[in-house]
Amino acid sequence: LARTPAPLPGAAGLGDATGRLARRFPQLEPAVRSHLAHLYGSLAEEVLAPAQAQPALLEPLVHGAPDIAAQALYARTHEWACTDEDVAQRRTTLGIRGHDLPVRGKTIA
Repeated sequence: LARTPAPLPGAAGLGDATGRLARRFPQLEPAVRSHLAHLYGSLAEEVLAPAQAQPALLEPLVHGAPDIAAQALYARTHEWACTDEDVAQRRTTLGIRGHDLPVRGKTIA
């Protein structure tokens, strides 16, 4: 039996993800939109959805890094992140950028 591989969640429609983000969230910097599309693919809009009611979720977690507060919320509500360290080191790119626990106080419980 040959099986057809299935894309991972968010992997379908990657080519359009950045364009959809630009139309729906024009206030986001292009680098942040690209970052989110790269990390979440077509699920990036789901990550950003709560920001429509809470615009503060579009703010960066750390100055100069593309990771935003909406990612911390998504990590907590959809990816089972339990601590600020888990968010910083495993659910965003802050850890690989050399940021240890700068999200303390900005993550969403």
